[in-house]
Amino acid sequence: MHLIISNKPRYIIHSLTIPLLLLVLMVTSGCSRRQERKLDIQDPDTVFHQVNTHNNPMFQNALIMNDDQATTHQELPHTRSEKKDNQKLAHKVLSTLLSNENLSKSHIQVASYYGKVLVVGEVQSVKNIILCKDIIHEVPNVNDAVFFLQPIPNNPPSQQVADSKVTTTVRHTLQKLGVSFSHIQPITNRGTIYLVGPIDKKDKSRIRSTLSQIPNVSDVHFI
Repeated sequence: MHLIISNKPRYIIHSLTIPLLLLVLMVTSGCSRRQERKLDIQDPDTVFHQVNTHNNPMFQNALIMNDDQATTHQELPHTRSEKKDNQKLAHKVLSTLLSNENLSKSHIQVASYYGKVLVVGEVQSVKNIILCKDIIHEVPNVNDAVFFLQPIPNNPPSQQVADSKVTTTVRHTLQKLGVSFSHIQPITNRGTIYLVGPIDKKDKSRIRSTLSQIPNVSDVHFI
């Protein structure tokens, strides 16, 4: 009888322990599944963030692109603003020259920077070059004049069109270089570029080297 009595309580304890363990496992598993469903349903932004970070190529490309843009912005050179000439004096000089009967058929281009005038082109004779100089020095507000005139026939239309395209390219190129360019007046004649306006010495060699690489450009002059 003693043995039977002592074993009976142990059998009862074991019988109760197994259902309790099963119940605990079921409850724990159910909670875990509910937490997972809760994350998927109630916090989709968290899941989206995890998917679109380290292992997502599109996200990495976006970061690289943003880094490049930031670097490009930081590397743009600082430009110093210069006072821009309205070219009224240049227009006045050109109209005065072409109003002269001996120069009316000449191919002349004029640019100015606050009293300094550049005259480029072709006239019919050396006599007409002297005439141009005499006329310009009589125009009010002209303090200095630089002449690149040749006593030869005018450029053909094809050359004038090519020179005009070069001048347009010069403006865009100066802008890309990051130098102060809005005040600079470029003239192109027979493949030679003339730049009127103040330019820092440190920029001149870089400008000359870059502009010389433009197709059909033979030389660059700073006035």
